[in-house]
Formats: sequence, C-alpha cells, structure tokens
Amino acid sequence: MGLLLFFMSLATSLVLTGAVLLLLTKCLTVNWERKNRHPVSYLMPVVLTVILLYLSLSMTVPRLLDAMSVAAQTFTIEEVDLTDEVIGRMTLQTSGRTLHYNPRQFSFESGQSVRLKYTPRSRFIFEVTEIGQE
Repeated sequence: MGLLLFFMSLATSLVLTGAVLLLLTKCLTVNWERKNRHPVSYLMPVVLTVILLYLSLSMTVPRLLDAMSVAAQTFTIEEVDLTDEVIGRMTLQTSGRTLHYNPRQFSFESGQSVRLKYTPRSRFIFEVTEIGQE
C-alpha cells in the first residue's frame, strides 16, 4: 500500500510540474508574439517560473530520485522515540525533519519507540517496526 501511495504521489507531482510547464510555455509564446491583453500577463511567466522551480525542487526531483531507491530497496533506517516528536495527520516531525506517512497504513502514539524505514530524499515512510520495551 505504501508503494502505491508513493508512486501515486510521484505521478501527481509529475502531472503538476508538466501542467505548470505547459502553462509557462503558453504564456511565453503569448509574450513573444506580443498578444497580451492585460498588463499583468507580462509578469505571469515570472510567477509561473517561481512555481515551477518550487514544485520541481521540493516535490518532483526528490521523488524521482527516490524512485531509484524504492526500486533498489535501499532505504534510510532510523530508530525514533516518539516522546518529544510532533505527530501530525500525515507527517511526523523528528530531529528537525518532516517524514510523510500513510495514515491508513501506520498510526503513531506519543511515547512509542519505533524503527522507521523511509526514502532518503522525499522522506516517505515505507515500514514501521515497534521496538519492544525491556
């Protein structure tokens, strides 16, 4: 289930990046042909470029690079004590990093000690193992 969600998020980020790229291309074509109808539309390529860079650097590129890690089954493994960690609806903040997880697949409780297996760049959790208290 985690694998399916990871590849769905990869596909979604690729579609979003592609849509912004097509819109940017169209706006640039309108600018080059000097067919702008509104003065604000001259600045639209700048705004779309910033959005494209943000989507690419924060979502698409890390997920594309992690697709190779998922295919090779090379994950980052870390043991975390969840006493001081912030547990969100779909995120887990630990050691200054935000890890993403599927709430239908995993549930976390405060005070729990777990071993997390996640992708190195997009930090998507694939496996959670509870560490027993001795």
